[in-house]
Amino acid sequence: MITFKYHHIKQTQQGFILPIVLLVSIGLMVIALSLVQTTSSISDSISDQYLSRIANEAAEAGTVYANFCLGSNSFTQTWGPLNSKPSLTQETDCNGTVVASAPDFLLTNGAYRSKFQVSDLEVRDDGAIIISSVGTVEQVIGGTGTTRYTASRKQVVKWKQYKASVSASGTSKTCAIITNELYCWGKNSNGAEDFSGQLGDGTTTDSLVPVKVTQAVGVLAGKVVDDVASAQFHNCALAEGKVYCWGKNTSGQLGNGTTTDSSVPVEVQGALAGKTVTGIGASGNTSCAIALGKIYCWGRNSKGTVGDNTTTDRSTPTLVDTTSLGGSYTASSLSTSGSRSYNMCAIASGKAYCWGNNEAGQIGNGTTGATNVLFPTKVTDTGVLSGKTVTSISQDGYFNGTGAYTHVCAVASGAVYCWGDNIYGQLGRAAGNTTDSNVPVAVYASGALSGKTVQDVVVGLRHTCALANSKAYCWGLGTSGQVGDNTNTTRYVPTAVYEGTPGLSGKTVTAIGGGSNRGCALADYLAYCWGLNSDGQIGDGTTTNRTVPTESIFLRPKAPAFIF
Repeated sequence: MITFKYHHIKQTQQGFILPIVLLVSIGLMVIALSLVQTTSSISDSISDQYLSRIANEAAEAGTVYANFCLGSNSFTQTWGPLNSKPSLTQETDCNGTVVASAPDFLLTNGAYRSKFQVSDLEVRDDGAIIISSVGTVEQVIGGTGTTRYTASRKQVVKWKQYKASVSASGTSKTCAIITNELYCWGKNSNGAEDFSGQLGDGTTTDSLVPVKVTQAVGVLAGKVVDDVASAQFHNCALAEGKVYCWGKNTSGQLGNGTTTDSSVPVEVQGALAGKTVTGIGASGNTSCAIALGKIYCWGRNSKGTVGDNTTTDRSTPTLVDTTSLGGSYTASSLSTSGSRSYNMCAIASGKAYCWGNNEAGQIGNGTTGATNVLFPTKVTDTGVLSGKTVTSISQDGYFNGTGAYTHVCAVASGAVYCWGDNIYGQLGRAAGNTTDSNVPVAVYASGALSGKTVQDVVVGLRHTCALANSKAYCWGLGTSGQVGDNTNTTRYVPTAVYEGTPGLSGKTVTAIGGGSNRGCALADYLAYCWGLNSDGQIGDGTTTNRTVPTESIFLRPKAPAFIF
């Protein structure tokens, strides 16, 4: 059998004189015949589009099933000619053996029926694995099926380079990349506070389990998704150098030149056209991207979050003002998280820059006040950050009309530094310390983080999590279990996330995610989350808050229900 090492998996008029009457009648017959032909042509076109879509969806069902079989058999191909076995179909188990209770066809309506077939996997020179699936639509005449449409779908899986990223921003939903494809779950619509399709599946239906963001048909068709950023009521994805967004768009945060919401991804337009995007970020109702080393933002700008030295909303990407950055700057990354804040941060030439609201001192430049900072401004680097290179940055919080509750944290030279609001110890300064800071302060490193090297940090509304030596640590507000230490206790210094069984026991954490009132970690190629779960954002099929890492079980490849 062929075995592949798995790294992240993460699956349709009248006249009255006879000659005139004859002439008119002949003319009308010609017109009528033309209309019939046109109508028939339109009908055929609609039918062709429908059948083509069914064939494509059948092919996609095959890739979903193949992923499920790989995940269920130690990531080993268990079917196909190379193993002297039949191919996978909707009728077989993972060994290609026909199962009596399995459906004969994916879709059947008496006139048409669809099916798929997956044969051997392919291996590219660069080590990528290719799952090839063929979807077929048959026309049924007299009980016999005749092939009408065939579609092929290839899913490229680069196990060693695959990025299973999780972004858990917003109070209501989570998004993740599973085998280079997008899934979201949680809240999707909520009456007066319409969330407007932020799950991206073409509906406004809430879901306690991941649903697939529309990709096979649409602007993301055939593209490998590299990253996802999740904000308050919208999300953006980076795929092959372009940005696509979906969800709420009242401030132009989808970047397509409109203020119309979209429940499926739309391509960001304007100044990014023709440029290769290398990084994305989202915060509140604002989106940002890095292209050719420069920062572009769009969306809500009432507090300067777009960073163009104005407070005018932008519905397409706009270059940020370079007053503080300088014209020759090179940006490397944007801040993660940002569910409800009016801020954005970035790393440029190894330094941290922030902009937007500053009522909690979250700009980090030694000032605090109601005056908004309208362009990227360098975070103070003469104190604890002196001589250090910033490698990761994250910010989150919210502005409730009377005050700002936002803080920012960054990793520099293997340690964590934070600034901004600290009412629940989210800056991690010391036991019992709730003092805000408008400049970076070192996170307490003599306890759980002692002797450890920090690789990454993610910020929630009033808590923080870090990845250090392949383990997860959190601190700050814990009332919803977001610290992940099996309590609802607020922690003022870094605390190890619970590692019991089931959970992270004995596992190596490779990435972390955060947002709102929860945290997430990727460990041994599975996803775990903890904290607030009122809208199903943990992804375990419940609405129960979790105080310990809980596997987002629906992120595993699942036996397909053939929902297409």
